[in-house]
Amino acid sequence: MLRKYTALTTLIILGLAALSACERETILMPADEERDRIHVVGAATIRTSPDIATAQIGVQTFSKEIEPAIDENNKKSEAVQEALRQQGVAEKDMRTVSFNVYPQRDYENNRPEEIIGYRVDNTISVVLRDLTSVGKTLQAAITAGANNISGVAFTLADPQPFRNEARTKAIEDARQRASSMAEAAGVELGKVISITELSQPGPIIARAEYDEAAFKSEVPIQPGELELTVSVEMVFAIP
Repeated sequence: MLRKYTALTTLIILGLAALSACERETILMPADEERDRIHVVGAATIRTSPDIATAQIGVQTFSKEIEPAIDENNKKSEAVQEALRQQGVAEKDMRTVSFNVYPQRDYENNRPEEIIGYRVDNTISVVLRDLTSVGKTLQAAITAGANNISGVAFTLADPQPFRNEARTKAIEDARQRASSMAEAAGVELGKVISITELSQPGPIIARAEYDEAAFKSEVPIQPGELELTVSVEMVFAIP
């Protein structure tokens, strides 16, 4: 009985020792790896002029009966689209984004159960490729019956080349930072272990502001300048 107990005790002790060794290995290995690396973040910003403008152009109508509200909206919406065509906007650059018909209730007199009319909303998204006539085109739409314009923005038809340029410069910036750190620390800069882009891809936008009270011959519009910033995280080995 004593031999069995001694053998069992020995096995338990050896097992605990092995487990302890595994635990030490699991904890220390990542620390050793991190100690032999340099982590840096690089960034670059590209500035350029926009080449297209976008806008949401809508017509809202109201009538006590649903049919007159829809008929009026249809006529005005068609007039707005025709005015845009006359300004050189292509069919492919006009896209319906919403068409809504909803009842107007008498909330003002605290009678929400009573319908006092119907409101119709027809909105199209428009791409304007001639930036020299954006204000004139918007004014033509307003004159034709558009009474809900929003989301006027300037951007790029193809932003990918600018993203690629910014990404390349961000990587160069990260490498320069890593080289400076390695030199200051008295170590060599090794191979790249990983590269991660931190910036989220999205449209490059510079928004324009306009004042409805300032409408005269055309809407005053300023395209401005666009900015695209890309940032990357790089990890280098220390040999």
